[in-house]
Amino acid sequence: RLARLVRTDLGSTTSLGAPLLTSSVLPSAQTTIAGQSFSWSQGLILNHTYVAGTDLISRYQKVYATGRLLGDGVNEETTTQAVNPTLMTSGVVPGQDVLTSDGSSLRSGIFFMSTNLLLGDGILVSDGILVSDGILVSDGILVSDGIIVSDATLQAQSALLCGDNTSSMR
Repeated sequence: RLARLVRTDLGSTTSLGAPLLTSSVLPSAQTTIAGQSFSWSQGLILNHTYVAGTDLISRYQKVYATGRLLGDGVNEETTTQAVNPTLMTSGVVPGQDVLTSDGSSLRSGIFFMSTNLLLGDGILVSDGILVSDGILVSDGILVSDGIIVSDATLQAQSALLCGDNTSSMR
């Protein structure tokens, strides 16, 4: 239903906030397939947050243009995120928390953690076990301890150093 309502004359010159749909009446945010009904998420996931708001389906967002990335719609600082006002309208609101889904919309559920923890000085990125503390990267269990490289068989080591014995690698 929603796809049929989207204007077909949208392009790179369409202004931010122009009507996105051919109707001013928004469709119900629910779909039924094979007798099973479910609610739409009513949002988009972007980089380290999500955005929600009826402007996502009622107003043209510049991030919808060909060659744009949805993630460009949010400006990120070290500890904050905000909608990029040149690419998204003020009716699009970024989420401030990561939620455990309750099965309804994207911005409904039980608090898990702040989205700020996903940014530059956050637990998962700069203090991150997988990135800067580097169990897989800087501590090098797979690289410097060489579980896969140095403990490998002679044939596997040869392939790692010289490539496999195919015409592409000679």
